[in-house]
Amino acid sequence: MRRAIAILGAGNGGQAFAAYFKFHGHQVRLYDAFSETVDAINKKGFIELTGALNEKIEFHDASVDMARVIDGAEVIIVINPSTHHRKIAAKLAKCLKPNQLIFINPGATFGSFAMKRALADYGYTDDVVIAESNVLLFACRMREIGTVFIGAKKDRILVSAFPAIHLDKIKGLITDIIPEAQFVSSVIATAIDNTNPTVHPLPAILNVGWIESGEQFSFMQKAVSPTLGRYMELMDRERIAVGEKLGLARNVELFDLYQQYEAEYGVYGKQTLCDVFRACDAYTHIYAPTDLYTARYITEDVGMGLVPLVDVGRQIGVDVSKSKLIVDVCEAVLGLDLTHGEHCRNAESLGLAGMSAEQIIRYAQTGER
Repeated sequence: MRRAIAILGAGNGGQAFAAYFKFHGHQVRLYDAFSETVDAINKKGFIELTGALNEKIEFHDASVDMARVIDGAEVIIVINPSTHHRKIAAKLAKCLKPNQLIFINPGATFGSFAMKRALADYGYTDDVVIAESNVLLFACRMREIGTVFIGAKKDRILVSAFPAIHLDKIKGLITDIIPEAQFVSSVIATAIDNTNPTVHPLPAILNVGWIESGEQFSFMQKAVSPTLGRYMELMDRERIAVGEKLGLARNVELFDLYQQYEAEYGVYGKQTLCDVFRACDAYTHIYAPTDLYTARYITEDVGMGLVPLVDVGRQIGVDVSKSKLIVDVCEAVLGLDLTHGEHCRNAESLGLAGMSAEQIIRYAQTGER
């Protein structure tokens, strides 16, 4: 079925999805806060996908006017770094209409909780259903405005709704636009399935010298040694333990890194994470950042990912000391505060402070504390 889609964010994923959805016959409008980006897309008149997908799709409907972009949209897809989600919420609160679905793609860690809290902070108190995915459908990088390299398209992504009691209402819409969606019981599953905080910060901070040399290298294929891979497995066990404490069943809605790379990238039969990443073709042309102070591997995957996982984990009685150590090392080496303020998520900012595991599970299901 043809759907009316608004995409908020014209970066790597936003441009990729705008072209992808338009190619599949949907009505698509694209919002970005920067007029330079919007003007360049409209002037170019098309978005070109290269790599795993090769299509040039006519596209002229980008705008800096969020109200115009979301007007009449059935689904509003937020494809922005999670560090920008509060800014998006501030504008959405002024123009969101009843019955419009917000779809955070991806939600990062507890993104739906953060969006609900932010909308309320900015004055939107009506009921709203928020969908979120665990990851972006594409591994992609923008080569220039209007041209996006697609390293790979995943075979499945996990999607749920907050509150989960509304999950059945969104399935038809989401399936129409992303047939690869696999629905899970609550946004706890999508949040814990976000493995970027487990995978990215560790090799980023412990390869800071190589990164700051300016040398171009395939990040995940080269930066994760056998030793770092072993430590990453310890962090992954902590992520799994948090998920189990929050009611997720192993091998049903809770998967380790080996299982994830089998399901999403078709990498089978590897004995170490180092070998998994080196065998993942999607990573071949995904290069390391040259500046960790602005890299999403730190600004997003630590402050918006690892920090809330650690904070909520400790609150519900799970040992997350291996993950906490990497947060501490990132802060110490870079001299950044990644655990306080508007550029991080924690139990307080998510509206989860003081809640037990059982209360968080109930909140995810019903929206009621």
